[in-house]
Amino acid sequence: MKKSHRVAALFILAPIVGLASGGCWYVAAGAGAYAGYRFVDGEYKGVVHASLSDTARATRAAFKDLEIREKSVEQDSENATIKGVSTGDKDVSVRLERAGKNDTNIRVRIDVFGDQSYSQIVVDKINENL
Repeated sequence: MKKSHRVAALFILAPIVGLASGGCWYVAAGAGAYAGYRFVDGEYKGVVHASLSDTARATRAAFKDLEIREKSVEQDSENATIKGVSTGDKDVSVRLERAGKNDTNIRVRIDVFGDQSYSQIVVDKINENL
């Protein structure tokens, strides 16, 4: 087979193999720091290794850092919901649920349908503030 035919075959087959494997090569490439988080049904979900109160405090600090105007804060001993509006007029909602003494389930939703990349920025900023 000529070299040009091999190169052409590679360009044609590589995407097909990638799609056939369920896109796993893309997931493997980006798994690093976000192995514990998933974007499901418009929500960015994961577990933060900190208490509920510390995570709520870090979330409020992240809102300030990202210039998200706080609209409401509801918190009890088991749950917290912090809502705000970003500078781009996107609704931001962070729901926290106690998962143990030093673990908190976190769910971030941006607007109605979600925004994975912005949700990831919010979670990164929360983790920076812990």
